[in-house]
Amino acid sequence: MAIGDRIKQLIDIKGVTAYIVSAKTGISQATLSRLMSNATKKPNINNIELLANYFNVNPDWLLTGNGERYLPPKNDFTQLTEQEISDMIAEKFSERVMDMYKRGELYPAEVHDKIVAEKDAKISELQRDVWELQKQIEELKK
Repeated sequence: MAIGDRIKQLIDIKGVTAYIVSAKTGISQATLSRLMSNATKKPNINNIELLANYFNVNPDWLLTGNGERYLPPKNDFTQLTEQEISDMIAEKFSERVMDMYKRGELYPAEVHDKIVAEKDAKISELQRDVWELQKQIEELKK
């Protein structure tokens, strides 16, 4: 089995397209296509590393077909202290919050406070309008 066949197999296993692999790894579609068609005699080791990391496979296996396909887990969580686990969770949480902020799903505190204040002012205004309308309805009923 050649490198292109191994890449195609990994794409099938992961259930993605070559386009997604290209986008996620930063490897151009043309380069990935050459790798998949075995048109590259000496693949760039950086591209092999990128693909191996993306698919979580052994780079040697990806390049040559030798050795174990999958690498052992990077972290043995059973050996971590409670503090290390807490730090990892906090780091992941911070990354997700920053991602949400970049996508416009979160606002800085001062912007959030301004939005809340404007919303509260609008609610108060609407409550006054409702009170006025109720008052007018009571007058009309008399």
